[in-house]
Amino acid sequence: MPTHPLPPRVEHVILDAGGPLNAVLPAHIPGEPYVDQTTMTQLVNIGAVYAADVPPPMDKKGVDRALRPKRVAHPDRALPNGAYVRVHVHPNRFPAAVAADWAQRIIDRGHGWVAVDKPPGVPAGPALDNATECATARVAKALQRLESNRDDVETSTEEEFSWYRGAVGGAETNVHALTTTHRLDVATSGVLVLARDSTFAANFNDALRHKRVTKTYECVTEHAVPVGSLEHWTEELKGSVPRRFAMNELRPEDRSRLARQTSHGDDEIEIHAGGTKTGTAADDAFVTPDGRKLCVLRVLSCEETTLGNEASSSSYLGKKYAIKIELVTGRTHQIRAQLAAIGCPILGDVLYGGVDLSDTPGGGTVPRVLRADDRLCLHASEMKTEADSALGPVGTILRAGPPWWRA
Repeated sequence: MPTHPLPPRVEHVILDAGGPLNAVLPAHIPGEPYVDQTTMTQLVNIGAVYAADVPPPMDKKGVDRALRPKRVAHPDRALPNGAYVRVHVHPNRFPAAVAADWAQRIIDRGHGWVAVDKPPGVPAGPALDNATECATARVAKALQRLESNRDDVETSTEEEFSWYRGAVGGAETNVHALTTTHRLDVATSGVLVLARDSTFAANFNDALRHKRVTKTYECVTEHAVPVGSLEHWTEELKGSVPRRFAMNELRPEDRSRLARQTSHGDDEIEIHAGGTKTGTAADDAFVTPDGRKLCVLRVLSCEETTLGNEASSSSYLGKKYAIKIELVTGRTHQIRAQLAAIGCPILGDVLYGGVDLSDTPGGGTVPRVLRADDRLCLHASEMKTEADSALGPVGTILRAGPPWWRA
């Protein structure tokens, strides 16, 4: 199975003969290159094959989850005649996940959790078509080796690294599943906290919601960013392909609505207008009728900088600005979209108008979703507890190494 990106290809199959999946399915996959039994086994192991004994309806709304197609765990799973199979023949690939030394990237671990310094180009958790080339699967494998004191855990080849046996917790390997607890885009590097059990996940998410944990980011822009608070309302751009988010300035009627929503408690965030406090609102508690959500971040510093050799080897040169940001709310693409909204897109962010720093700049149309080889100058540098939490006592700090552009 190729490790390089291929055009998306998904096949929907109704089996006309039952039997072991990897034996009967290849004959149902048309076209070139030919999908043989070995390739099918690799696709199952990577988590790119789903099946259901009975074909589900086209519209799955309201369909019991037990009846929906599930990711196939074993390539020799027996399927009945008439079974439905979905095959992601060309799954997304993330070679950075395979190349990383995940044991060396563990920052700290505790009861119910592990924190890692995620490299760029790696999904935090499983993708729809690839459940092994992600942080959760790779860190689970690294922990298995560290905690079992065995040297043979990592000896299996990539072809044998099954998403089920290597990440989900099959009894034969005693691997415990890890789950994500917060967002970190594929192209974003830095501190990523993974949960080893549901109790920690719930407690940590509660700490994030109530601002008992703060997150600091570093990024690089082409233009200087004003130090201080940035506040916007966000809404998804309707009909935008690829998916993007717009940032809108607070309007007078928004501030009036915000004033009516003021609250007092440990989950409040400050909203400023011209440097003057106008009220507070709980994160995720204030949403306008048209779906706009409050976005707040604090620009802590902005300094002129020069990128390291790896970044400056690109075709783009010139004066840059190193920005340090404290994220107050946690919306999708928040830092990227807010900086772009004030004319300061992050370098490498071709989705929001940033300069292309990929190995193949200029390839394809823009805006576009970042690829695995895109280099985005955004790094989750630090996470700190502001009160006792599931992550540790007040003052606990998880700090990532330097970002790729300073390495």
